[in-house]
Amino acid sequence: MSEAAQFLDLAEEELIASQLLLQNTYYRACISRAYYAMYYTTRADHQGYRKPYP
Repeated sequence: MSEAAQFLDLAEEELIASQLLLQNTYYRACISRAYYAMYYTTRADHQGYRKPYP
């Protein structure tokens, strides 16, 4: 599995968690999980554009 695919799996997991938290009115936790879903999606989208730091 590529690194981008791994990031997309993490993003999906965070999105599901965010939806569950929203349904149960845990809004601050929901926002945090949604942030990480977007973060992991962005990481997957930008794989290979920049060299990582050593």
